[in-house]
Amino acid sequence: MRLPLESISSVRNPRHTGENRCLPCTVVNLLIAALLATAIGSIATIAAGVVAFTAFVTVIVLRGYLVPGTPTLTREYLPAPVLSLFGKRSTDRSIGTAEIDWDTLAAAGLLENQGAERLRLRADVREQLYLEARRYRRSPPSDEEIAAMVDGDVRRLDDLAVTVDGSRRLRWPSVPALAADVAAADCISELVTDWKTLEAGDRRDLLERVRLLLERCPTCDGAIERTVERDEHCCQRPTTVVTAVCNECRAPIAERVVSDSKSELTENL
Repeated sequence: MRLPLESISSVRNPRHTGENRCLPCTVVNLLIAALLATAIGSIATIAAGVVAFTAFVTVIVLRGYLVPGTPTLTREYLPAPVLSLFGKRSTDRSIGTAEIDWDTLAAAGLLENQGAERLRLRADVREQLYLEARRYRRSPPSDEEIAAMVDGDVRRLDDLAVTVDGSRRLRWPSVPALAADVAAADCISELVTDWKTLEAGDRRDLLERVRLLLERCPTCDGAIERTVERDEHCCQRPTTVVTAVCNECRAPIAERVVSDSKSELTENL
């Protein structure tokens, strides 16, 4: 005869319980359980509703959720602000809202293949960028240099953050990342078609892509290591996180998050 604890263990779903339990999914299912139990209680008896609610909660405790497909439901219908209340971070850590593809940089003649169809910045552009960035080894770019890059009036908040035109706030992950963007803007602005008319998000999107292709730190000259990791979310679509960090000074150079539908980023790096 099997012990009750063994029976309980056999039906428990470890993918959605314990440390893997998703709080938004649990809350949604408890609300559904309460609504169903209330309906049963109003149609039958209050006792039947209580029994039903107890059974529903037991299923949620053991299985993680009552309604099949709950992760998909919460992912599709719960807005990001609601998910953030439960500690679910946003997957949109990319700087801009636009998703300019690599063809824009390729059309400007800024890319070359590095074997196995891996992309890299053209050698002369890369070296020019490193040369420009050396100016910022002792101090970050000036307000005037940042203003020229973003094409707006800049007010400095600290070494890594500014406001543009009195409203839009921009922040970089490190001084080397900021230096790379300012240097890259100087190097590619004349090569990218319609650079001056690009929206702010599109321009920063291009600059971030350039940062992801750097091989050396713009300020300390250390080697940059790129990592690509798949980020699974119960309540959000799976994403791929691409990060670039200097191995010497440990400065974060770039971090970009793309959904699986935009896998071109990782396919080309």
